[in-house]
Amino acid sequence: MTNKKIYYVYGDEDFLVTEQVAKIRSGFPEESIDHYQGKVDISNLFEAIATGGLFVQTKLILFKNPWFLFDAISDDEVKELQQLIKQANDGDNTLVIYILDKKVDQRKKLAAFLKKNAELTEHKAFKDWEQDKLMSWISNKIKNLKKTIDRNTLIMFAQVEGTNLRHIAGEIEKLCVYIGDRQEITLKDIKAISVGANSSIYPLNEAMKEKKMSSIMPFFYKLLQNGEHPIRILALVLTNIRFYYQIIALKEQGKNTQEMGKLIGKNPYFISMTQQVICKHYSKEVLEKAFHKLSKTDLMIKTGKIDPKVGLELALIDIFK
Repeated sequence: MTNKKIYYVYGDEDFLVTEQVAKIRSGFPEESIDHYQGKVDISNLFEAIATGGLFVQTKLILFKNPWFLFDAISDDEVKELQQLIKQANDGDNTLVIYILDKKVDQRKKLAAFLKKNAELTEHKAFKDWEQDKLMSWISNKIKNLKKTIDRNTLIMFAQVEGTNLRHIAGEIEKLCVYIGDRQEITLKDIKAISVGANSSIYPLNEAMKEKKMSSIMPFFYKLLQNGEHPIRILALVLTNIRFYYQIIALKEQGKNTQEMGKLIGKNPYFISMTQQVICKHYSKEVLEKAFHKLSKTDLMIKTGKIDPKVGLELALIDIFK
């Protein structure tokens, strides 16, 4: 168990940073919390760390985006702030330094000093291939709200909602309100709650697996109607085609879904479900042609040789006819 009284919280996933700060803050009464942001007189910080509150003996000091992690400061200021950090660790109050909407050069003297003298947490955003980690986060979030979700429904929810954790957390709360006293979140609930462009992504993905033109084009038009840009839809289709190709190529090499999962960075169960469908409708040769067609269309759009909507529409008709 650490004895450090300083937390240093940062990372490119602002929602997780905010969430951790809120969790720390929940352990203190509001009257015992001091707030600081940006540029602050060092003497004021020393006083805040050294003294208790009016009605409580210990305080929580929240310091958002402190200037000394971004601006150039003198050697004397560095020494003063290092002493302040040491004093904070020896005192009774808790200091939380957190970064939002900014990036710290971790090579700076004080950033390096904080890493050694504070309880450090870096919150990284989930990458596109870290689907397992994202689904685990969603599952834990739902569990903490005393609700349940099965594997198939969880996979659909993750596909529909993307990787923006703030948005996902909001959608989870909406789902929990929607189902009321019922414990389990179902596919029907997600379809009822999901609105906008994302609500058409899942059915488009499912239609693509079956190479079903009669469904692909209506979902494509619905995405456009909901404000999705053709370039983003093209990127989604390209990602799916690449994924299908990887599955079929690895299957031909004799790899099982567990081995595929490690190589591709996808959930083995999700790979298994996808494999069962796409192998009936695609070959490596068909997918190679589709990939080249979409890549060529992407280049034509970006060089202004064809209208984005028209270019993607023609490509989809050619690939899935």
